[in-house]
Amino acid sequence: MKLKINILLFANLKEIANQSSLQLDVPETAIVADIIDIVKKEIPNLVPYFESIMIAVNMTYVENSYKLNNNDEVALIPPASGG
Repeated sequence: MKLKINILLFANLKEIANQSSLQLDVPETAIVADIIDIVKKEIPNLVPYFESIMIAVNMTYVENSYKLNNNDEVALIPPASGG
């Protein structure tokens, strides 16, 4: 069985990727780290940003080992800038 995962891109990530979201079908055993690997392959221009990106699943910040569920919404959030 596959899980449907919606990936949301914010701020400069959205600009770099030329899209604000993408849908992925992933194995039911998928964790956040798997999503990161897929996004890096799908959108190579984002790779340098993953050192500082925060990741939230359903509006809660999570670790890369977080187990995903069907229809989860994964947000990739770059560090805030400004002052």
